[in-house]
Amino acid sequence: MRNDDWLPVSAASLAAGAMALLLATVLTTDGATTQDMFRTVQEQGGRWLGGAFMYFLA
Repeated sequence: MRNDDWLPVSAASLAAGAMALLLATVLTTDGATTQDMFRTVQEQGGRWLGGAFMYFLA
């Protein structure tokens, strides 16, 4: 297998990782203060679980 064969896979992995980081940031960023963030975690735990999963994938 030549080095050129891995280029599309590498580019797709880079794009998928960047999108996963972006999505995780959007899912987990909410509220201006730390107290707001903890309240959101308690109320919307699934949202934060999804964000943690996206960080794991990235």
